[in-house]
Amino acid sequence: MGLVMERRGPYSRGLHKAGVGEHGCWYYLRYFFLFVSLIQFLIILGLVLFMVYGNVHGGTESNLQATERRADVLYGQVVGLTATQTNLTKELNLTTRAKEAIMQLLLNARRDLDRINASFRQCQADRAIYLNNERYMAAIILSEKQCKEHLKGNNNSCNALLLMLGQKAKTLEVELEKEKAVCAKDKEALVLGKRVVEEQLVECGKTQGQLQQEKRIAEERLRKVEALCLRWDKDKFETDLRNIWRDSIIPRTLDSLGYSPYHPSLGEMAPIRRTCDHMPELRTPKVAELARSLRVDIQRVASENADLQRQKLEAEHGLQ
Repeated sequence: MGLVMERRGPYSRGLHKAGVGEHGCWYYLRYFFLFVSLIQFLIILGLVLFMVYGNVHGGTESNLQATERRADVLYGQVVGLTATQTNLTKELNLTTRAKEAIMQLLLNARRDLDRINASFRQCQADRAIYLNNERYMAAIILSEKQCKEHLKGNNNSCNALLLMLGQKAKTLEVELEKEKAVCAKDKEALVLGKRVVEEQLVECGKTQGQLQQEKRIAEERLRKVEALCLRWDKDKFETDLRNIWRDSIIPRTLDSLGYSPYHPSLGEMAPIRRTCDHMPELRTPKVAELARSLRVDIQRVASENADLQRQKLEAEHGLQ
C-alpha cells in the first residue's frame, strides 16, 4: 500500500535527534510518500469496484433464473413435505390412540397384578399363620391334657386346703372377738386419756398466761435496771471527779508546801503534783469496772426477783 511515516515514529524521532531542521528534506518526503500511498489505495479500490460491478445486468439475470429454479424446487419440496406431514400426522394420531389404549391396558394389567400380588401375599401370610396356629393347637391340646391331670390332683389338695382354711377361719373369728374386746378397752382408756390431756391443756393455758405475765414483769424490771445502769456517763463522772479534786484541800496543801523552807524542793513536788492531777483519770477505769459489776449484780438480783415472783404465783395458784 505504500510507506506511511508516523509523525512521532522512531524513524522521525531519530532524524529529529540527528539534527535535521524543522522543514528539511525528510519533512517534504514524508508528505510525498503519503500522497503516493493514497493514490495507490484509490487505484486498487477502483479496480475492485470494476471487477464487482462491471457486468451488472448479466449477473442479475443469471442470478434471477437460478433463484426461480431454486424456488420451484423448494416449492415442490414444500408440497411433498406438506403431504408427508399430513400422512405422518394421521399416523401419529393413530399411534397416539393406540399408545393410549396400550397404556390403559398396561395400567389395568398392573392393577390386576397388584391385586394378585396382594392376594398372594395375604395367602402366604394366612398360610404361615395357619402353620403357626397348627403348632400352637397341638401344643394347646397337649397342655390341656396335662392340665386336666394336674387339675385332678389340685382338686384333692384344694379340698384338704378348704377344710384347713375353714378351721383357721373359725380360729380367726375367735381371735377377732378377743381383739374387739381389747380394742374396746383401749378405746375407753384413750377417751379417758383424752380428757386428762384436755384438762392438762387447760392447765397449760393458765400456766402460759402466768408465764406471759411474769415475762412482762421481768421485762419491765429489766428495762428499769438497764435505765438506771446506763445513766452512768464516764466523761461526766471524770469531769465531776476532777472538779471535786480541784476543790479539795489536797491541791491547796501541795501549793502551800511548795513555798515552805522545811519541805522538799520544787523539783520533788512536781511529780507528786502530776500524780495527784492524774488521780481522777487513774481511778475512772476502776469506777467503770465497779459500775459494770454493779450492773451484773443488779441484773442477777432482778432475775432472782423474777424467779421468786414466778414461784410466788405458782404457790398462790396451788393454794387456790
